[in-house]
Amino acid sequence: MARNAARLKMGHYPLPEPEARRIRMLLSYPAQASVIDPCVGTGAAFNLITENAQVERYGVELDARRADQARGTGIRVIQGNAFDAHAKVESFSLLYLNPPYDSEINLTGNRRLERLFLEHTYHRLVPHGILVLVIPYEQLTDCASLLSAYFTRITVLRMDDPESVRFRQIVVFAIRRNVRGIALEENRRRLSGLGRHDAYGALPALEGESRRRSRSLLHAKRSSSIAGFRMTWWKTCCRIRQHGGRLRRFSFRVMKRSLAGRSHLRIGMLEYDRQTEKLASRVRVRVSHYIRAEEQAHLVSIFGNDSDIGAITAAVHEQAHFGLTFPDGRTREISLGEGAVCHRGSLNIPGRKHSVRHMIALSEELRGMTFLAKAFFLRDDPHEVWTALVHRLGLPAVPDWAEKMVEILKDQNRITPLEGIGCAPILVSASAEEILGWMEAGVAHGTLRFPEVNAPIHWPNKPLAEVLGPIEDETVAENATEAA
Repeated sequence: MARNAARLKMGHYPLPEPEARRIRMLLSYPAQASVIDPCVGTGAAFNLITENAQVERYGVELDARRADQARGTGIRVIQGNAFDAHAKVESFSLLYLNPPYDSEINLTGNRRLERLFLEHTYHRLVPHGILVLVIPYEQLTDCASLLSAYFTRITVLRMDDPESVRFRQIVVFAIRRNVRGIALEENRRRLSGLGRHDAYGALPALEGESRRRSRSLLHAKRSSSIAGFRMTWWKTCCRIRQHGGRLRRFSFRVMKRSLAGRSHLRIGMLEYDRQTEKLASRVRVRVSHYIRAEEQAHLVSIFGNDSDIGAITAAVHEQAHFGLTFPDGRTREISLGEGAVCHRGSLNIPGRKHSVRHMIALSEELRGMTFLAKAFFLRDDPHEVWTALVHRLGLPAVPDWAEKMVEILKDQNRITPLEGIGCAPILVSASAEEILGWMEAGVAHGTLRFPEVNAPIHWPNKPLAEVLGPIEDETVAENATEAA
């Protein structure tokens, strides 16, 4: 649309109804909340996005006629300039923002209104509140610095309605949270790597809706690392503020690509601030595996260059604290405590001139130096768990008892899911005497049987590459939820 025509309608580009309904599919509001649209227009899109939700709707609209229309739908509307309207900081749970697509011209230069509106309104969201931002994809770069610094779980999807394609609209979902350090750099890297409009994954189709996939999307699958060509649902619980001031919880659903085949999205980052008499520096290395239990890290597997690995190794021995960033952007401060040991090696990668240094740090407790009755495992595999327990505790047992004995351990609440990266770790807490008692009861009741033939026992022996290999993302997510 020509610039003059755009200004005649005050930059108003209403969201097509099908796209509003698709966005609504990704949002759920189990509790009351306050939501706002600073460019509410007639209120049609805002009402569809919050349809059937127990929410208090607030809006601002410059055009008097459209403000009256929105007010007639039940939205509490202020008619005027959004930049002159004031609201309490951190007072809304959801911000839906479809700003004017135009520029502000002043003495200091031109600034895009998409950026100005986001800059003026984002602080109205409560911590962990939800942003739904609809803009032309060309303006994402201009908004990237704000999104990177003040939001996490940023997800970008394109719109396929003919009107949305005409203006190359995308929708950005994000969770309000101040971001610093490694997570900020990761946000910037991801947003700076976004490609052309048709390279994004699309909003999910409505039930019974048939939408043709354009040929350009097939091309985008090959050309963009951000293209969502394997999509799965994920949920994350977010804290929201009721209009009465109390805190509730509601779930926010967006689309996420399957991580299969994308190792860089399964890997975390470890950060350490190193200070000497003359120099202060920050060391960053990648984390392939990590296990945490009872407020302490027990296993950290990292790789990087020689000097960085050396610095991290020395810091582990000094019982230093590190900043850990998870693949999903969450951060945590960790330490391996007293008595941790480090094992270092090199990885030769084909096509790479220099080898990559690798180090794995193990806590004293994980190595069994403090409590023999506690054992850590990378995943909840009955045969791996039972084999390790038998050899660790010297139990008189056979491999066929694996599933039954692990079931008993679960019934006795002796298996605890743990927080991890690159694995779905568990902690088994049981002494040899306790397990022998359960084995005795199982044999007495006939649930555990000895082999009929007296012969050597062959225990399963999986290669290390298989044990340390990638696992299903759903398993990681399930364990993380239980551990939380």
